[in-house]
Amino acid sequence: GFFHADPHAGNLLVTDDGKLTYIDFGMMSFLQSKQRYAIIEAVVHLVNRDFGSLAVLYKRLGFIPEAQDVAPIVSALESALPD
Repeated sequence: GFFHADPHAGNLLVTDDGKLTYIDFGMMSFLQSKQRYAIIEAVVHLVNRDFGSLAVLYKRLGFIPEAQDVAPIVSALESALPD
């Protein structure tokens, strides 16, 4: 499906028949199902402040090498996103 990273009233219109129309394609892309579910999973981990699971997800997606120690990443996320 399509992903729009900047959905606001200046980038989207609703047609007379109720369809959503994109008018700014600068921050759009196509995501595979696996990628869409990963974004949902990442948001759940962020909301739950489960930064360890978020780091594991980053590994699974290939953002971080499998052998990489994620402790510094988890620590940085905890510092960047305090309670």
